[in-house]
Amino acid sequence: MRVLIVESDTDLADIWHSHLARMGLQIDRAETADQALDALVATHYSVVLINLFLPTGGAFGIADYARVKSPDTKVVFVTGQSFFRDGSLFGLVPNLRMTVKPDTPPEDVAAIVSHYAAVA
Repeated sequence: MRVLIVESDTDLADIWHSHLARMGLQIDRAETADQALDALVATHYSVVLINLFLPTGGAFGIADYARVKSPDTKVVFVTGQSFFRDGSLFGLVPNLRMTVKPDTPPEDVAAIVSHYAAVA
């Protein structure tokens, strides 16, 4: 099972990467939407873990492209914002399975991603 982490904060991406790798998942990383789209063109992912507010934008485009290319790819958004707490994100992104905060314990993020990777 392969996971794409899309996160501009390399320290946070490093932490998630190490926890996910310990669970036996194959991990690729992207820091920008362009890098993520390049990865999605080349590889099938079970789960894409995306910072909803990338500095260069594009999180919705990444999620949409992942769904079009491979309808079974699941998306987990990372956001500390309360703007979408009403659940509207799930209507906007059909392949979204969960949102987590950036300060969610990395072992919890790994468990969530691993779960969705297994059911992809």
